[in-house]
Amino acid sequence: MAAQRRFWRAELDGTLDLALPVPPSAARPEAEAQMLTFRIDATESEAVRGLARRRGTTEFTVLLAVCASVLRSATGQHDFAAGVPVSRRGSELLASAVGCLVDTVCVRFREPDLGWERQLLATREAATAALSHQDVPFGEVVRLVNPPRTRRDPLYQFLFVYQDTPAVSPALAVSTVPVPMPAPAGVCEVVTEVWPQPDGSTLVDVTHRTDRVTDEFPPCFRDLFLAAVRDAARSAALPGEIESTNGM
Repeated sequence: MAAQRRFWRAELDGTLDLALPVPPSAARPEAEAQMLTFRIDATESEAVRGLARRRGTTEFTVLLAVCASVLRSATGQHDFAAGVPVSRRGSELLASAVGCLVDTVCVRFREPDLGWERQLLATREAATAALSHQDVPFGEVVRLVNPPRTRRDPLYQFLFVYQDTPAVSPALAVSTVPVPMPAPAGVCEVVTEVWPQPDGSTLVDVTHRTDRVTDEFPPCFRDLFLAAVRDAARSAALPGEIESTNGM
């Protein structure tokens, strides 16, 4: 654990708040959550999966790299962090526990947009490093790094959630249907959830806090996201391989 604590102190030291567009102070006095949903069609989703296969990585990594590229374009900022949820069921005892055992790791991005080959490699390395040091709870990470305290969430203001857990129906004479809902307003300033669909397409939900982020940001994020997915998909046809590491 000592090595993991040293990693987080070094990795997140000097992390800057994400320069998201802020509404006028008097426009939204109370926090609300609003969600925008859009779809990546089956053809483009398959191209994303194909890019992941060709580059020896995963769809999670490709879409996290897409999000980082979008945030760079939308904010003009190249050094920032994003949160990624992780399960806290790493032992047999916790695996059978009842409750929501979830924490967050912070993935830091420092690279400008220099082509998908380099972006994917940098994203995979950053995500692999963060996930391999996830034993330190995020609350302790905040205390270790000790960032300046502001009204904003410490260390990250953007959360990326890849919802690929298979649906499980209870052993009853009923059926279940997953119903995406906006993330609660207090979770993060912007939450992007990705939902692979049975038809091969992908749903993307973007939830923002209306008191912290303008209503114009989600449509801008959507347009940049879809353009980045198409750009990444085109790169899938280009030669070049990235050696697979740790399944990322």
